[in-house]
Amino acid sequence: MNLRKVLFIVLVMISCNYKNEKTDKNITKKTSENVYHVHYVQNSQIKVDGKPEENAWHTAETIKNFTLPWEASKPQKTEFKALYNKDYFYFLFYVTDTSLVMLDSVENEEELVKEDRVEIYFAFDEELNQPYYCVEIDAKGRILDYKATYPRIFDFKVNWGLTKTATTITDNNYIVEASISLSEMRKLGYSIEDKTKLKVAVFRADFEIAKNDSLIKHWQTWLNPDEVKPNYHVPASFGDFIFSIK
Repeated sequence: MNLRKVLFIVLVMISCNYKNEKTDKNITKKTSENVYHVHYVQNSQIKVDGKPEENAWHTAETIKNFTLPWEASKPQKTEFKALYNKDYFYFLFYVTDTSLVMLDSVENEEELVKEDRVEIYFAFDEELNQPYYCVEIDAKGRILDYKATYPRIFDFKVNWGLTKTATTITDNNYIVEASISLSEMRKLGYSIEDKTKLKVAVFRADFEIAKNDSLIKHWQTWLNPDEVKPNYHVPASFGDFIFSIK
């Protein structure tokens, strides 16, 4: 075999290895962006008071990559964390909001759709073939919880989860801290224990009031649902929450 053929073979092998390595890295990155690990904490380590200063929160993973899939502007900062123990699923949103839209009072929970709020949904399957359950919480800790059936059929009469909330509002930020009873989630069919994998979606509705008093709506998502128009309620919005004691 002459030198030219040897060099050709070596170059082909290097090229193939580079392509495989690049592909593997892309696959790993794509998978990790869809996965969130929920760590276990002891029962007394979290107090839902809207002031997440406990050391346990520092051990939680943070979702920071919220985007605005339906517009080119840069989103205001949003961070999400979650933890759990044998009794509760805890979650926390920390958001920057320079134009907080919040009603003084509401007559029914469905009015929360007119406000800034954070949202978390729980599903049983990847394709949303079964009904799934949603919680939306405003800056005052008021709750809109409901059952949803794909595509976009909502039952607002359903109250579930025994969600406890507490919030803190400052000039340009608000914090939503909450817990959901695992015993109530088990009644719906969600059994959370070590190594459980659950389909979960997290969002933020970030509103501002225009000069004509209309609402400008910025829809933030953890995962891009790849929809033409704003729509959270699709299978692609859900990632994998993996629960682990260690």
